[in-house]
Amino acid sequence: MFTKRLLTFCLLFIGTGFTYGQDCNCSTAFQWLKKTFEENDAGFSYILSIKGQATYDYHTQRIQEKINVAKTREECLPVLQEWLHFFRKGHIYIKALERKKGNESPALAKHLDTLSIKNQFKDWPRLQITLTEFEKYLSNKKTQDFEGIWDSPPYKIAIKKTENGYKGILINNVSPYWESGQVKLEIIKEGNELKGIGYMCDHSKAKSDHIECTGQNYLQVAGLWLKRLAPVLTTETEVQDYLTSQNTKNPYIKQLDKNTLYFRIPSFDPGQKKAIDSVLDANDEMLSKMPNLIIDIRGNGGGSDFSFSNIIPYVKTNPISTVGVEYLSTSMNNKRMLDLINKPEYQTFFSNEQKEWIKKSYDTLQKHLGEFVYLNEPMKEKEAEDAATKKAYPKQVGIIIDGNVGSTAEQFVLAARQSKKVKFFGTPTFGAVDISNMYAVKDPCNEYELGYCLSRSKRIPQYVVDDRGLQPDYFISNEIPGFKWVTYVKQILEQ
Repeated sequence: MFTKRLLTFCLLFIGTGFTYGQDCNCSTAFQWLKKTFEENDAGFSYILSIKGQATYDYHTQRIQEKINVAKTREECLPVLQEWLHFFRKGHIYIKALERKKGNESPALAKHLDTLSIKNQFKDWPRLQITLTEFEKYLSNKKTQDFEGIWDSPPYKIAIKKTENGYKGILINNVSPYWESGQVKLEIIKEGNELKGIGYMCDHSKAKSDHIECTGQNYLQVAGLWLKRLAPVLTTETEVQDYLTSQNTKNPYIKQLDKNTLYFRIPSFDPGQKKAIDSVLDANDEMLSKMPNLIIDIRGNGGGSDFSFSNIIPYVKTNPISTVGVEYLSTSMNNKRMLDLINKPEYQTFFSNEQKEWIKKSYDTLQKHLGEFVYLNEPMKEKEAEDAATKKAYPKQVGIIIDGNVGSTAEQFVLAARQSKKVKFFGTPTFGAVDISNMYAVKDPCNEYELGYCLSRSKRIPQYVVDDRGLQPDYFISNEIPGFKWVTYVKQILEQ
């Protein structure tokens, strides 16, 4: 999921060497998962010390009872996931691998599945409307609300007001699982609040306490994003700017006025470092004289620390303290180092200096099997030296964060928050940076893939971020919609 330090972004797949004396089933999958995770995950012993052996044993026993009655992979996977997420919510996963198809006809299987769902929900609630009459009604409305015709590809939905809220009715037949006239979503009134209910492809319910309106033309209801088609309304400039910022995959800088620059960074992926540095170089003159800078990292799930190293001079006011990580040395974990050197896809990825560091690191780790080892990272230290210069401008920096900011993006937050001229705005971050360096392995039956971590931060247990997140200086509640956050931050900086 998220990544953190040098080599962190490399996700490799290997076998484990763990074999069974019986056929592959849910029980053997659980044995493999438990053994592999206990012996190799860098966060296992830490969580055990926090939650206690007795709590862990009870959790495992309860899961084992569910495992014993799971007959199919579809029944097994959620139970394996339940066991795994005892440890943390981020930098961890188990998923089912795609099986090789036999001689069965995929088209026939899909057709039968479609018929099954259609027959199961043939009596699904409906609300019939005459589309031409509804469009005429909408065009004559003097005030606007949720009522309208909306696009949520591949669906087109007419939302009509009812006695206790609103109902969204399908008005096209593009899905094999739904029919025109069936209710696809609902907005219901509970007390003084409106809550959304969306129905997924298989008609399962997704309920959300939060209905988000982005201006008058965009709406989110329980995981469904909708764009208004009718009545035709003007999209506000502020909304359009927000949509651009949240949909972009590339960093950019935009001047908001004579005093403020806006810097959008959607990802710190290693492949984005060149683009981030290029944006900084192209706008260095403005950055060097602009009083205020807003950095928007909402939704930034991480990548590599190298990607943000050249941003640091613009935000720092004093030396920034960083804390390293320790790697758990096991035969499985250490094999990653050899793969980074030997696998063809990485031959041109690392410099000779980095390859030499990898070789030495492998030798060091192999001498300390079963231990946590701190690896000196000279390239990382050099990056820190290169970013040591601080710049006089901007004078104030506001960084926007939310619950989807994690891993390396949280490492950036930890560094930037040590500056006297930086303030954070938004909501707490995701909380996935203490246990890091994700790695992936497949079980011997080739049914599941486990993602776990190789390292832990030396900050813990004194300073814990995982599952808690990092707090903003200025909390922004749901009362202020996302498209107004930049304006809100700008006003605070100007004050």
